Amino acid sequence: MVEPGIKRILEPFIAVLDEVAVILLLLVIGLSYLVDRGYIGVQTALLSIALFLGFAVFASYKALKSHMERAKVGKESLVGAKGRVMEDLDPEGFILVEGEIWRAESIDGSKIPKGSRVIVRSVKGMRLLVEKVREDELV
Repeated sequence: MVEPGIKRILEPFIAVLDEVAVILLLLVIGLSYLVDRGYIGVQTALLSIALFLGFAVFASYKALKSHMERAKVGKESLVGAKGRVMEDLDPEGFILVEGEIWRAESIDGSKIPKGSRVIVRSVKGMRLLVEKVREDELV
């Protein structure tokens, strides 16, 4: 069984590798046809393949790097964000996170008083599951 972290990297990598292989095969077939007919030289064909592979490596790196980044938009981007309790969470209430008011619920069902700092641990529908920020997380 493949670990989830490795699977998260492997799946997009294999998908990109598959596309690159198909395009490379078509490029080699087309260039070999042009070399056989005398339209281009072998050096030009090899240079074209090298340029394509260079571009493919660069584009693959950027795509995989982008895939590995945390969400920047949407409610999923709020995981890990800190906010302030607007009304007591007992265990539900409202919090202010990144300038927006959200319905939130204490992750362990405990009461969190108004004015407390909380950190978003997950999202459940349109509700944020939060816990009170510990002193070492206040930075």
